[in-house]
Amino acid sequence: MDILDQSEIDALLAAASGGGAKSEASASTAAAPRPQTTHRRMTLPDEFRLRAEPQRLKRLLPVKVPVVVRLAERQANVEQILDWTVGTIIEFDKHADADLDLVVSNIPIASGNAVKCGEKFGLRVARVQPWTERLLSEGRLR
Repeated sequence: MDILDQSEIDALLAAASGGGAKSEASASTAAAPRPQTTHRRMTLPDEFRLRAEPQRLKRLLPVKVPVVVRLAERQANVEQILDWTVGTIIEFDKHADADLDLVVSNIPIASGNAVKCGEKFGLRVARVQPWTERLLSEGRLR
């Protein structure tokens, strides 16, 4: 089995998001009403227009990536961090009712609300960023 380099993985993911074959899951979600959004048209570089070969794309599906729900973040200097002890309350600018960010491989891809799943924590996804926004946010498209 060949190992793909990062540019090949990126091209395959982009091609899959850009209108490749749809799975049953995406076909079933197409019937659900979607909120109205406006999208601006952008010109994509040629490497993002490639159609993925189904066999090569299937090789990516079992790859595990870190999935993180980010509550909030802030900057702190080292002196402040060294002063933190058990019981210290660290204040963030994010409002308590604000959506949480779903981050995959250090890239925010969605946001949603915290929910309780039995005795565990879950996330009800409220918004998923279009793949072009994801690429723009990480500087892959200009």
